[in-house]
Amino acid sequence: MATRESSSEDSLFSPSSTSSSTITQFHGDQGDQPALQKPSTNGAHNVQHERTRPKNGGDGDIENHPTSNSDLKNVDAPKPKKQLLKLLNDAYKYSSYVEYSLPTSFLRSRAKPTNTNDDQVQINDVSSKDVDNRRKRAANGNGRGNKKLGIKDVSGAETQNHKPKYTSSNNITAKERKRRKGIQELNSKEGRKKKLHLSDEEILRTAEPVTEKAVQEQQDVDEPTLTDQTSEMIPLLYDLFDFEYLEKTTKYDGTIRPSTVLDHHHHVNAERVRLKSILFPDYEEEYVVDFRADNSKYNPMLEIAKLIENTVRVYLPAKYFENARKTIVKPLNTSFDNADQETFIKCVVAYNEFVSKLSRQEILEHLRTVREVPRAFFHDLLHIVYTRVIHPQVGKLRNYEAFSNYVYGELLPNFLSKVYTQCGLKPDHIFMDLGSGVGNCVIQAALEFGCTLSFGCEIMPNASLLTEAQCEELKQRCRLLGLNLPPLEFSLRKSFIDNKRVNELLAKCDVLLVNNFIFDAEMNKHVESIIQNLKPGCKIITLKNLRPRGYTINFDDVGNILNRLRVQRFDLEEESVSWTHRGGEYFISTVEVDIDESIFTTYSKGRVRTNKRVKYTR
Repeated sequence: MATRESSSEDSLFSPSSTSSSTITQFHGDQGDQPALQKPSTNGAHNVQHERTRPKNGGDGDIENHPTSNSDLKNVDAPKPKKQLLKLLNDAYKYSSYVEYSLPTSFLRSRAKPTNTNDDQVQINDVSSKDVDNRRKRAANGNGRGNKKLGIKDVSGAETQNHKPKYTSSNNITAKERKRRKGIQELNSKEGRKKKLHLSDEEILRTAEPVTEKAVQEQQDVDEPTLTDQTSEMIPLLYDLFDFEYLEKTTKYDGTIRPSTVLDHHHHVNAERVRLKSILFPDYEEEYVVDFRADNSKYNPMLEIAKLIENTVRVYLPAKYFENARKTIVKPLNTSFDNADQETFIKCVVAYNEFVSKLSRQEILEHLRTVREVPRAFFHDLLHIVYTRVIHPQVGKLRNYEAFSNYVYGELLPNFLSKVYTQCGLKPDHIFMDLGSGVGNCVIQAALEFGCTLSFGCEIMPNASLLTEAQCEELKQRCRLLGLNLPPLEFSLRKSFIDNKRVNELLAKCDVLLVNNFIFDAEMNKHVESIIQNLKPGCKIITLKNLRPRGYTINFDDVGNILNRLRVQRFDLEEESVSWTHRGGEYFISTVEVDIDESIFTTYSKGRVRTNKRVKYTR
């Protein structure tokens, strides 16, 4: 989805827009009226004396006296009323009932906010090779220096080192001030020339200051990792592991889509490896390992490493954990970072031998004691299923009419985990998604939160087909991992309008998701109509406010559910949706028993909305 650029500098109602106005002065008694002056086309202030007749009745000279620049400075341009600006800004806020309107916060912002926390400074491990790279960049005219080595992020890539932002000049020491001055000199034109002649020690002095907290964090990270180690541990809300199936089945009898279905290249360095299942050692999934290939769309080596790390963290009994971490996980991730294909394959072979020697009964006993798992465990599983099913057929999702109600877009797992938690989604809840796409939101609600029922409705044929394929792949993957999969239900190739099953479940729904970001006015009216029977306490997640800004109660329709919604607005973080990496906003509306008092507001002079509430009685 294309995004539009917006800038407050181009606003028609900004104070700067008055710079092209014309100010007219005149002399004479009160009865005289000023002649209208047409605005100048050059945008300058044209201040002129109008023709006047002397009070003595004589024939005075008729002249036009243009003012000088000094006189122009003394003339105050008319400033727009603050109340008027507030009213206009309020009027131009987007409404879910205005077609093709987009939230302003989704448009490109002027500047990205920076982190002001001094403690969040990356650690630099600068080597002599980095010094040579800095000299090369300096010779090329790049005054920003080279990319420094830093702490690896969850994907194994190197994080960029940002300069610490200090909130006050009083916090800057003399030493820091001197260091900043040196950096400015180095980044100047003369400094770039001098930089080539600096010693290694002098170049390394320009590195960012390192706090004690950052040093301690670097010492704690004693090994590279590819899984999200910062991912919070979440308590198990339901019986995650299917012990009944695991105890009676020792051989995996399902069928899954192997990683090789995504392999379309045949490089001379490609090698095939097999990864054993810790619960079913007789089953192995085949992967193609090739660090020289283009792995930007799908990286099988990264998936292998994450699977091994998650297995060690969740399935491995405590007494084996330390040994596996040192002998398998650490060298595996190091070989991945160095693109050392030979060592990487050796680590996979070592892992297979390790899990083959474990007692299956001992593993099951350990799983009975598991009370929490990393949230990334669910996200990685969802990603594996998605890549197997959606990636080979992603072209089917592009067959839609642009700017229609059927434009496809996805909400990403991190955002869904956050918003589901905000809504208090629990195992005894019913979750519904109207316009469920390929089923990602429904599947995550079931797998991560264990809902009594997770329901989705989708009208697009291609998305419906992929939903069915993704559900089947998820079921097979859950059996391979020994997981219970809570109930899933979909109403596919059908609209949620006049849908009997949808209307039946809406009356029982606890959390409802409606991705109405691109819905037009007519579709939003349909949504308003079908949610009228939601029960009190139900949470509605939307990307546009169901109740438009400036909404007032209609006393001819007091029972409308919009009158009973308590709406909360939240900032949408970056990388939360598929159609833009930028943030935005989202809303959680709670159905109340009584009318929401916030819709009863007063209007002061200039019709500016205030927070003062008044009580209406019959």
